[in-house]
Order: sequence, then C-alpha cells, then structure tokens
Amino acid sequence: MQDSLIVVDEAGMVGTKAYAELFRVVRNNNCQLILAGDEKQLASIERGGMFEMLSNIFGSHVLVNIRRQSENWSREAAMEFAESNILSGITLLRQNNCVRFDNTLQDSMSKLIYNWSLSKFKPHEKLVITVRNKDVDILNSSIRSLLKANGTLKGTEYERSIDGRKKSYMAGDRIVFQKSYKDLQIQNSEFATLTSVSKNKFIAKTDTGKEVSFDPSEIQFKHGYASTVYKVQGASIKDVYVLHNGVSNISSSYVAMTRHIET
Repeated sequence: MQDSLIVVDEAGMVGTKAYAELFRVVRNNNCQLILAGDEKQLASIERGGMFEMLSNIFGSHVLVNIRRQSENWSREAAMEFAESNILSGITLLRQNNCVRFDNTLQDSMSKLIYNWSLSKFKPHEKLVITVRNKDVDILNSSIRSLLKANGTLKGTEYERSIDGRKKSYMAGDRIVFQKSYKDLQIQNSEFATLTSVSKNKFIAKTDTGKEVSFDPSEIQFKHGYASTVYKVQGASIKDVYVLHNGVSNISSSYVAMTRHIET
C-alpha cells in the first residue's frame, strides 16, 4: 500500500464518509490518487457531491472519445445524453427504431419483454434496465415465466425466502449478487448464471468467467434479468432494454441510455 497509485472508478458514486476514509489512507501511506467518474451520472445514495466539488477545485481531464457503442449514430446519441440533451438523444434513438411509446406502464412492460424474447442475444448478453425496484421485480418474474414456458429454463426448482417472499431458482437462471463477498471474490451488483442448484449448494458462473459455489441461505442475491439503473452504472452490455417512467430523471436516463454496445 505504501507509495501506491490508487484509482477509483465511478468516483461520483462514492459518499462523503467513504471519501474521508480514502483520503486518510492516501495521506498516511503517501499514495497518489486518481478519481474517474462523471458528475452528470448517478451520485452516491449517501451524502455526496465530493467528486464534483474536487473536480471544480482542482480541475480535471475529460475523455471525449466514446468507445462503448458500436454504431456511429449510437455514439452520437450517447454524446447527446452526456451533454444533457435528452430530447436530441431520444430523437436519434427514435429515428433508428429504438423507442416505443405506450399508453400504460403494463403495455410498455409487455412489449419490452416481447422484444427482449425476440433478441438474438443470449440471456447473459442482454439486460432490462429501469429505475424502481418494484418494476425490476415484476420484470424479472415475467421474463422468468416466459423462459420456463418456452423451455429455456427447465429442471428442479429450489425456493429461497427473502424478506418473507419466496423466490424460485433453477439451473440457467440469471442472478445478481446484492453484496460483496471477499471469500468468494464477488462484488456487489455482479451478475452471474446459475449452472447447478441443490438445496444447500448453488454453483454460478459470473459474467467475468469465474465459477463460485455458495450456500443460498447465506448469500444475498436475486434474479438478474432486469436491474435498477443504479446497479449497472459503469457496465457495458451488448443488448439493453430500458423501461422509462415518470420517476426517471436526467441522470438515470443518461446512464440507462448509454449502457448498450450493440442495441
């Protein structure tokens, strides 16, 4: 640790208390610190704003070349969102048949799930993104029911009770971890696919290719077909479906609309 270079990614999501501890470690160990982030994206859930303040005080360098998106028009749309030109970004998406408007939230969900099911990409290559946890739960349940009906998910199911609610899991299910686990080398919000399930032992392969084995009663995780936008800030996903609603804002829209690589 002494005389190290510390790089913090998604630094805008770090809370003030965490920054205080980070600065203490940097000072006591004579380290150098590089903060990387975007103050226009989602900020810390806890008291925050430190990253933007530090950028204003000490200055910053800006990366202007967008590399995540594969299409020129998509990179142009991402730049519009980055500059808070939401209408211009949406217009580009709509011109390329990537936006659909519906009368009700239920209609939007149904059509989104239908389009998700038609995608050429595999479940681990695509994700539904939205803002509210309750919408994530509905989307996860609906997508999972679809996969069971078409035979993609089959085999023995095992129930797991979380906060009084029972959820079923089987081999092939997509999951997302809800906490970091050092012993498993798992990070909070890391996605994986279950490869084997039994009463006291689940085996999963993370999207980075690592195999982990765990007792489902001791690990916090949930279905991972859909996710809140907060969990995927910084992620790159081949195929993305965004459920927009009245609680979305500029920051959440910016993040959600720029996670995709292909579509």
